Amino acid sequence: MTTPLKIIFAGSSSFSEEPLKTLYDMQYEIVGVLTQPDKKQGRGLKSGPNKVKTLALDLGLKVLDIANLKTDKALLEIQSLKPDVILTASYGNVLPEKILNLATTETLNIHPSLLPKWRGATPIQASILNGDKETGVSIIRMIDKLDAGPIFISEKISISDGENYQSLSNKLSLLSAEIIRKHLEQILLGDMHPKEQQGEKASFCNKISKGDGEINWNKSAKEINRTIKAYNPWPIAYSYIDNKYLRLWDSTISNSDLQSGVPGEVLALQSEGVLIKTGSSNLLLKSLQLEGKKKMHALDFIKGFPMVGKVLGLKQ
Repeated sequence: MTTPLKIIFAGSSSFSEEPLKTLYDMQYEIVGVLTQPDKKQGRGLKSGPNKVKTLALDLGLKVLDIANLKTDKALLEIQSLKPDVILTASYGNVLPEKILNLATTETLNIHPSLLPKWRGATPIQASILNGDKETGVSIIRMIDKLDAGPIFISEKISISDGENYQSLSNKLSLLSAEIIRKHLEQILLGDMHPKEQQGEKASFCNKISKGDGEINWNKSAKEINRTIKAYNPWPIAYSYIDNKYLRLWDSTISNSDLQSGVPGEVLALQSEGVLIKTGSSNLLLKSLQLEGKKKMHALDFIKGFPMVGKVLGLKQ
C-alpha cells in the first residue's frame, strides 16, 4: 500500500474553506493547517479565530497559527512535519523560500483569477471594480515571485451583474475545490505539466484598507456601484449624512432620467431604494446602515431618517 503524501495546507479566509474540505476527503494526509493568528474582530473587538482555523479544529487537524514565518522556530516546526506538498489558498502571507523548499514533491497556490491577470492580494475585488465579465481560478507552482509561477490549470466563470465580493468568492471557492478534486492527483503524479505565464500581460492588485471604501460621488454610478459590490462584506463602502457615518451595503444602477441635483444628493424614493445623483447617471441605494444602527433596506431606513434633498459625503 502506497503511503499517502503529506500536505501542509495554508489558508485564512472563507475562500480557503471549500478547498480544505475537499482535500480532507481525499487520499492525502494533512499534517498541518497553516493560518493567521487570532485577530480582534466584531463590534466588541474580541480576539477570535478565522474560519479556516475553526474548520481545521473541527476536522481534528493540527493548526499552525504562526505569526512570523521568518524565524528559525517556524522553519523547524514546519520541517518537523516532513511535508511532501505545500498547498496555499488565500493564506495572506508570502511563504519564505526556505519553507517552500521543505516540500519534497510540489508547492502549489490556488489563486482566484485568470493569471497573469490580477496578481496580488485582492483579485476578486479587482475583477469587480474593473467591471470584468469573467474571472476564474488558476493553480500555479509557487516561486519566489508573487503569483508569477507557471500555471498547471485555469478554469473560468462569468461574473453576473449583481455579484458582490462574498457571492463571487463563494463561487470561486467551490470552483477551486472542484479543480482540486479533479486534477490534484494528476499534478502531483507529474501527469500535468505547467506552462509559464506571459509576464508582459500581467496586471496587479493591492491590499485594501478601510479608507478605500469611502465613496467619491463625483465618480459615475457604474464605478460607485462596483465599489459597493467589491467591498461587501469588507471594508464596506461608506459615506456621511448629517456628519453621521453611513455604510452602503447594496446598490444598483438606476434607469431614472432625473438630471437635477449635485453629486451625492438624494433625489427621490423609488420602489427599489433611494435615488442618488452621481457624477454620471444615478444610483439606487438598496441597503444602508447608519452608525450605531442595524443594516436595513433603504426604504425602511428612510422612514426613520428622512434623506430626500440631503447630500451624502458632506462632513463638517
